Amino acid sequence: MSGLVKNMHFDIDTSDIWVFERLYFLHIEKDIDLSLRIINEIQSLIIKNREPSYDVSFYDNGDENAKCKYSRDRNSFVENLSSPEKIFDLEFFFHNNACYEYYANVKITKSNISLNLFHFFFTLKLRQYAFALIHTPDFLDHQLESNFRRDRESYIEFLSLLLRQYSGLFIDKLTETINDYLNKLRKKAPVDLVEAKSFLLVGYRDYRKEYFIKNANEFADAFIGLKDNEFIDPDTKLDQFKRIFTQSTIQPDRRIIWIGRNVELKWFVQILSDDQSKIVPPIVGRWKTTLYCFANKNGEDFEEETVISKASGKPDERKDILKNLLEKL
Repeated sequence: MSGLVKNMHFDIDTSDIWVFERLYFLHIEKDIDLSLRIINEIQSLIIKNREPSYDVSFYDNGDENAKCKYSRDRNSFVENLSSPEKIFDLEFFFHNNACYEYYANVKITKSNISLNLFHFFFTLKLRQYAFALIHTPDFLDHQLESNFRRDRESYIEFLSLLLRQYSGLFIDKLTETINDYLNKLRKKAPVDLVEAKSFLLVGYRDYRKEYFIKNANEFADAFIGLKDNEFIDPDTKLDQFKRIFTQSTIQPDRRIIWIGRNVELKWFVQILSDDQSKIVPPIVGRWKTTLYCFANKNGEDFEEETVISKASGKPDERKDILKNLLEKL
């Protein structure tokens, strides 16, 4: 099994998990219930996110070789449904007379599946590091950056719950390694002690001032649109608006005054940060950075991060307006 993790990457995806769990089941431990769940969840993700290798039209319109292949594969799938061991022997499965391959990879992130499923697949990926303990902190650091945007508090809560729910899937040494990582994470300097900066647009990071020159019209359109639609104060200056996207120090009196609803500011930040090509994950977390860059409609501090992060309201046409404006950045 150590060969499987020799050159492993730190993303979570179905084909990587399929290979590992298949060999784990066949050669180490035959956990029937767990294996059936893995098979069902991976099949569901592939069906939802990938095209089949071929469907019944391959049989209907194909030559004799095509008809033989379709029939042979279909019969093989049906004959091997009796146990996970037989299912793991196959590299494909059928759904609605269409054939899908287990190697049709689906990348799994915190934003593209439910939290319960993300917990499950995160656990499956994490347990691979029982055979490469030295790389466990590297994997956990990568996930903190890529899926939790350096939000340590949420990550600590996530990992703690994961250990309680799925500890039975980890060997003791891996559990100890995860707990060591959690303890170090808890001891790191509180985010309040980290120097706060504004957001950083990926385009500005890569091209600096050339970004604003090259995208002057689009940026101005977004800025004017935010004022015209009464999201930000009409007295906001363009340079003031640019500054909140350049990882700069923002003086309290130079913050953007948000005159829209709190939930609309939440949408604003989510639209920008959920698209990883837009902004670089802030080191202190997106909601603390939001408080650093924005003031409420009275020009005063928002009381706390949750005023924005937990703000509620049904998406409406104003969310669509925000999406269209922010696409210009």
